[in-house]
Amino acid sequence: MTEAEEEAGQDVGARSGVDASDAGVRPRSVEAPDGSWEVRVAGVTRSGSGQDAGAPLLLLSFARVGEPEASVREALTVGSSLEAIPDDDLAELFARSRSAQSISVPLPPAPSG
Repeated sequence: MTEAEEEAGQDVGARSGVDASDAGVRPRSVEAPDGSWEVRVAGVTRSGSGQDAGAPLLLLSFARVGEPEASVREALTVGSSLEAIPDDDLAELFARSRSAQSISVPLPPAPSG
């Protein structure tokens, strides 16, 4: 994760009330028919705005074990921490995940100054 991505994740987490401390760190693993995958938090936010903060959302990034920089698949789920997602749910999220390129969203510019 680049410094800009880390700053963006921390900024979003601070504004949304979602814990961004595990964004990009503490990967978990999930077993799939085609092998082992690492799961990381790629982004955090909330579904609402203003007084209606809405549900916490996590963008999960899946990469083959041993290739953590090459995110291949992504999934969006309700939650505030990767650690709180049960193993069975991670396996289901992997099964529903899509190609990282098909849902990629550019990061906002890093704050200046």
